Parts: sequence; structure tokens; C-alpha cells
Amino acid sequence: MLKVIILLLAFANIIYSQDFGKLKTYNKGEIFYEAAVKEPLVDKLGQYLTKAQFFDGEERSIQLLDDGISYIVKMIVSDSLITDKPYLKQVAYFTYELSQNVFGGKPVDIHLANNSFVTKKAIKYLRLGDIITDKNDELYYQPNIDKDKAQKFMDYLKKSGFLTGDGKIVMIRTQEGIFNFLYPVETGYHNDQEYLQVVKQFADQISKEFLNGDKIIIYLTDYYFDELRAVSNF
Repeated sequence: MLKVIILLLAFANIIYSQDFGKLKTYNKGEIFYEAAVKEPLVDKLGQYLTKAQFFDGEERSIQLLDDGISYIVKMIVSDSLITDKPYLKQVAYFTYELSQNVFGGKPVDIHLANNSFVTKKAIKYLRLGDIITDKNDELYYQPNIDKDKAQKFMDYLKKSGFLTGDGKIVMIRTQEGIFNFLYPVETGYHNDQEYLQVVKQFADQISKEFLNGDKIIIYLTDYYFDELRAVSNF
């Protein structure tokens, strides 16, 4: 899974006179939930947030709702985080983490709220795609890539030595008929001309050995797959 660290600053002074739903507590973390949400799912969420150290022994409160299309997790945060772009990026990817690890792949929206659970900003579910895992490596593939091709590309990356089981995450998709390969790089690599030349050679290699000479774009990204630099074989 993506190792997303979410630093959500929760208020402890919930206004308990209001009806936020049923309540369960996990390591001093509170989950309020509506009647439509099944208790085993609440337990699964509570256990996941405890393991992820969001519920870390400090008093924090969230609310879990089901609108019939998506699950909604309301988290109480300070006003300063509502416009914090790096933080919002983390929250967006956390929607995917929750979907995969708690809610069985169903969409999850996260609402950043005040201490009365009034939504101040809604973060919609971010779908990274389906996933193939091999040892510690993960490959995400978008709907326009079928599973068989995704598996073959993962096997190719292993054979080429790019994937070695050390925890790399990569993504593939097609856009306008062109195969895209995305992977995170360390800060500064996207501007390193020597490294970019190596990436260009790898693009040529993938085109020749895996794509029968077709076009490819390799996107160097940050940890959250935001594109930093594009390198192609054309």
C-alpha cells in the first residue's frame, strides 16, 4: 500500500450536545457513525486508524457516514490545513488508502470539518487504479490497461532489474493511444541531465522490448504521482 502519513490535527472539544450518531472509541480516538453503517465496518476503520497511528492515544474524533454512493469520513482539522496544498494532496491519496484497506474498494470521500462536523472542504475519492503486488513492489494500472498487460509489464520490470522487491511503486496507463509509465523519484532527479539520459535509454528499451516499437512516455513524479518531468522515445 502507499505509505501515506496523515497529520490530521483534531480538536478535542467536540460539542456533545449535538447528535453525531452512535459512538465507538479506539485508543482514545472516537468514531461517530450513523445507523446505516454496520458496526464491524466501524471496528475495521478504528483498528486501521489505530495501526496507522492516527488514533495515537490523543483525543481525536471523526464521523463516518454512507450516502449510498460513497462512504464519507469527516475529520476535524484546524483552519490552516484547509488551504495547505501538500496536506490536501496527502488527504486525497488517503481516500484511496481507506478505500482499499477498510472499505473493500468502494469510494471514500474525506470531509475536512470543524468541531461540530460541519464540512469546510470535501476531498473526493481519488482512484489510482487496480493494483498488482509482488513482494514489496506495487504496480497500479488504469482502466484502459487490462490486467494481463499490467502483469506482463510488471514481469518485464522485474526481468529488466527495475523492480527488485525493495518497495517501489509504479503506475501505467494510456493517454491518446500512448503508453505511459509513471514512477516517483527522489527530489532533484527530474532535473539531473545524466539521470534523464538514462531514463531516455530506458524508454527506448521498453519501446523496443515490450511495446513492439510503439511510443512511450515515462513520467518522473513525486511520491503521489504528480508529474515532474516527461521523457519519451519520440
